[in-house]
Amino acid sequence: MSDNQVSSLDLRQPLVKLELLVAFLISIILHVTSARHGLETSAWLRPAHFEDHPFHKRGFGAFRLFSVFSPCRRQRPSPFHKIPAPVHDSSPISFRDKILVWLLWMTQTLNTSTPLLALKLMCCFQNWILQQHQDLGELVNALSLNCKVPDDELKPLVEKSIKHFEEYHGRRALMAQHYAPSFFYPTWCTSFETAFFWIGGCRPSLAFRLVYSVCGTELSGQLSEILRGERKGNLADISAHQMEMINTLHCKTVREEDMMSTRMASLQEEIADEPLAMLATSAGRVGEWSKELVRAMDAHSLSLASILADADKLRISTLKELMAILTPFQGVDLLISIKKLHLSMHEWGKTKELQLRKPAAP
Repeated sequence: MSDNQVSSLDLRQPLVKLELLVAFLISIILHVTSARHGLETSAWLRPAHFEDHPFHKRGFGAFRLFSVFSPCRRQRPSPFHKIPAPVHDSSPISFRDKILVWLLWMTQTLNTSTPLLALKLMCCFQNWILQQHQDLGELVNALSLNCKVPDDELKPLVEKSIKHFEEYHGRRALMAQHYAPSFFYPTWCTSFETAFFWIGGCRPSLAFRLVYSVCGTELSGQLSEILRGERKGNLADISAHQMEMINTLHCKTVREEDMMSTRMASLQEEIADEPLAMLATSAGRVGEWSKELVRAMDAHSLSLASILADADKLRISTLKELMAILTPFQGVDLLISIKKLHLSMHEWGKTKELQLRKPAAP
């Protein structure tokens, strides 16, 4: 089944709906069966994994749609791709994550008018997390070769990671046009993550603090080697000229952050002015809904979407300019730190929330 055939499916047809439902139930049964028999699902989300599955060979069309689900079988290298497993994390991707990615594909690829905005937002983020894990694995693998990888091979990895950042922010900008407030306190992130958010994400200046932090840590860890004249080419080897350029860019970024924070504060204060405040005070009952209220809320949502898009642009432009200052090896070193921090905060937040849900010990 080609991509064109999949994208042209009409979910309003009862047969298509039934086929999708049956395939979904089969994927759940396969997962439960694998768990009971000590099997693992593949850690890679590759459509080619289905080529040797019996349901695929028997022509069960809908089963081919579930390209993000790997068949439940014992772990073995896939003959359909040559990508090495990430060295930083050998655990398989959870079944829940695969469901979310499948839902993202279903809601964004198929021609459906079903209002699933909240689900799309959550799945977009989950897909981004999986992409981050894959990019991190490639970057770590590159640096694990002990500086033997030339710059002309590291540079495409840096550009690839930045491109994925741009693509993710592009998808965010499109979905924010429908309801931007969702990105300012996203339910798909943990409370630990959102506590450090600035206009829907991390502060662009955080990258500079990370440069200083990683540089200091690596410098202290390699002090004896540096005294012997040995260089690894990582962030510990930043030159004085590079540091001067980084400080200049840091000051520029902080000024732009302050300007954007002022815009955000102004927009937040507008709720005490017309029309929202007037609609609230003149309403017959608290929370009364009206067409005027819808128009006012939509206008504020679009304003938030504009600020979010500008904040994302600042995040991307800052990262690009910073990578232009650093060498490719240093850029990979920094990207690894950025991704590890982002992914770790997400996992730490999930673990903490699970602990809080557990009943207190007597």
